[in-house]
Amino acid sequence: MVAKDSDPTRTVDNAKVGDCLKKSGRNEVVITPCTGPDADYRILSSQINESFCENVRGSNATYTYSRPGDLPKALRLGSVR
Repeated sequence: MVAKDSDPTRTVDNAKVGDCLKKSGRNEVVITPCTGPDADYRILSSQINESFCENVRGSNATYTYSRPGDLPKALRLGSVR
């Protein structure tokens, strides 16, 4: 689901490796330009299981999410710069 008045192209389920994310709530992130000052993370890897993300070089966080009816997805995150 997408919150009212939000841009669906910026939701995490549209994110790809190389995209950047910013925190938009306690446990939420949205896609943001990597050149922007509000970029918190760069996506280094996208996997179906968090255990596949363990050995991603340069990573410092994992963001997991799932949409109803889909398998969970784990994004391994690193520094923007």
